[in-house]
Amino acid sequence: MTKSHGKLLSELAAASSEAVNNGSSSSFVMAVTKGLRFVLEEIKELQSEVSKARIQMAMQPIVRGSAGVEYLQKAFAGRYGPPADASASLPLTLQLISASKSVAEQEWSEHSDCLSVLPSSAGQTPALVPVLRAGHGAAPAGQPPSPSPAAGASGQPECGGERLDKLIRIGLLQLVGSMEGLQMQSTPESLQINLLRLRAVQSQFQQVIVIATR
Repeated sequence: MTKSHGKLLSELAAASSEAVNNGSSSSFVMAVTKGLRFVLEEIKELQSEVSKARIQMAMQPIVRGSAGVEYLQKAFAGRYGPPADASASLPLTLQLISASKSVAEQEWSEHSDCLSVLPSSAGQTPALVPVLRAGHGAAPAGQPPSPSPAAGASGQPECGGERLDKLIRIGLLQLVGSMEGLQMQSTPESLQINLLRLRAVQSQFQQVIVIATR
């Protein structure tokens, strides 16, 4: 029972007692009316919450399935046009990919070098070492890093060195690694739907940097 319910019952009891003692029913009637109004408002709010929950339960499988993906694809194409016009309609996305191209090979080379020396320097091979978010975990001792994507510690496919995969992951690293908070107007068009998730990752990334530099 909530405080509001308790207060209402107390008022009803007090009004009833007063009506009996004074021989008057007016205060009791007012209290009952007030109580009924409160109950009706609570029922209306509860019905609204139940309706929202039912709609959410019915829509979640559809939104998260192929129908939801298809809807987002059509909505995105309707806003920014066909893929052939991407270079003109998606300037921020193009800028992100161009910036990634200039550092992708160097970043991947450094990452691969780290993986190649890590097992011998560590003395034993950990099951999975996420050296770089854009890369994959360390391979077993005596074996080169596997070029095929494998599920990492997070359960997500690891990067195997494919060009597009590298560009996207390194571009994401550049976004979340920026000290300036991500804003809608500066986020690439193709990633704006995930702006809140990117902000959360950026916050975690900055916390790691602060802890590492202490």
